[in-house]
Amino acid sequence: MMLVADELKVVPATVHIPLSAVPRALTRALLVETIRITATALAQDFGFGAPRIAVAGLNPHAGEGGLIGSEEADVIGPAIEELVAAGIAVTGPHSADTLFHAEARSAYDAAVAMYHDQALIPLKTLASTAASTSRSACRSCAPRPITARRSLWPVPARRARAASSPRCAWRTNSAGDAPRHALHRAHERAGRQRAPTACRRSARSSAASGCRRARAWARTLSSIST
Repeated sequence: MMLVADELKVVPATVHIPLSAVPRALTRALLVETIRITATALAQDFGFGAPRIAVAGLNPHAGEGGLIGSEEADVIGPAIEELVAAGIAVTGPHSADTLFHAEARSAYDAAVAMYHDQALIPLKTLASTAASTSRSACRSCAPRPITARRSLWPVPARRARAASSPRCAWRTNSAGDAPRHALHRAHERAGRQRAPTACRRSARSSAASGCRRARAWARTLSSIST
């Protein structure tokens, strides 16, 4: 998928896998396909006549010539060479720590990162108001905003649906951290071990409506009350 903001367009080659699994998941074929899709999306959907793509390395300092890892020489570099030979304007592998400042971003139209946080941290740092996914660079995703109140946390569809219910509302805490169920906040405000009657009733009602988190909280409240 391509993550899009005014300041940056970035594509993670791997997404929701453990960091320890990233080196095994990165293959020449995967990178070639990802970068080809990115180039096509930039041309067809964003109007770039000759898209310029920068590719990040996996290791610190892009492997430092093999001193800090071999993925750049064994996998990333050959993929880039294949794409350059096919006429696609690709550069890299670049050291990720110098790829996302303003001067570096002026030299490319989109960046391809090797793993989730390598792509998402600069995007969410730069895009303080809004960013979204692009359907064109994702084989099976719909475009959606990745903003949330006071932060840029992705909000899954099930949470978005839950937010429309007054009995099952997700909240972001005052520090902008991960969402928590409204019942948690109500119980915390009560400041006592035994949950208020209204809170217990709300938990039972939410549990009946099919909210999995409310069911878990209802079980917790039940154990406290007994």
